[in-house]
Amino acid sequence: MKKITLAIVFTFLLLLSTRACFSANTKAVDVKAEIPPLNALTISITKYSDSGQIIGTNADSVNFGTLSFDSKEKIFKAACFYAVDAFVDSNESNWMITHNIESIRHQSRGETLDRHIIVTFFQWHRPTVSGPVAQLGKFSFADSTGKAYNSTVLPGKGLRIIYEIAKKNDTAIGVTHITDSKPVGQYQGRITLTFVAQQ
Repeated sequence: MKKITLAIVFTFLLLLSTRACFSANTKAVDVKAEIPPLNALTISITKYSDSGQIIGTNADSVNFGTLSFDSKEKIFKAACFYAVDAFVDSNESNWMITHNIESIRHQSRGETLDRHIIVTFFQWHRPTVSGPVAQLGKFSFADSTGKAYNSTVLPGKGLRIIYEIAKKNDTAIGVTHITDSKPVGQYQGRITLTFVAQQ
């Protein structure tokens, strides 16, 4: 134990003696980096069969195609529904996604399908990340315009929106079925998702 103590003292004195032989010459070099603001919104559209099986990915629109008439229930139905997933890349702590629509209007008449399509919003996240997937609201297409969800409500930085033609047992407020009273023809509208970073 004594030898160890002496060795430590000797080394300390030697270091002091060595340092005394040299004059200090110090240079400082700054190290810098800047992280820019990041605010991006990406969209993916997935097509599902009526039974919930994925039948198409990376779609470029929500296209229900030609509807079929159920002679028993006396309503028009679609063979598919769609999920639109909106993902946020942002280093801001506060942001919001807003959903707006343009009416799904007949090609030459004033009739719309706005009260015949159900829109359901969910918390969402990227496939490689776990997180909440709670339902946030269920509306008719007409009533879905202006719905907004912020970063507090969407901790996974994702919003999933389901679009489907109303079926017989659907009970979303303000939604009715498509009957044979609707004019024949093409109907077209638009969905707009807007991302805003908030200070």
